[in-house]
Amino acid sequence: GDFVLAEANRAALAAGRGRLEGLLERPAGEILVNLPEVYLSLWTAYEGRQSVRRRLPIRFPQEPPALHDVSFVFVPPDMVLVHAVPLSPGRPEAEAGPAA
Repeated sequence: GDFVLAEANRAALAAGRGRLEGLLERPAGEILVNLPEVYLSLWTAYEGRQSVRRRLPIRFPQEPPALHDVSFVFVPPDMVLVHAVPLSPGRPEAEAGPAA
């Protein structure tokens, strides 16, 4: 199987500028096809039944890649919540490298 984007909160919908609504109920493998590190972290959190935090470059359509602090939180029995916060260039946490 694959994960399915079941819902997105208002902040995520606003940040997605209308692009997330069309992704609801679609498989994560399709949504994250160009973001293999994000997809791998999603599965790592699920398979390990744990939380995973990474600093990952994420590129939205028509935008340059931006470094994000991304948390993947396993929620029993079979859900992973994903929270991504863009890191501003020039800030120390944006230059520190990947989070563990």
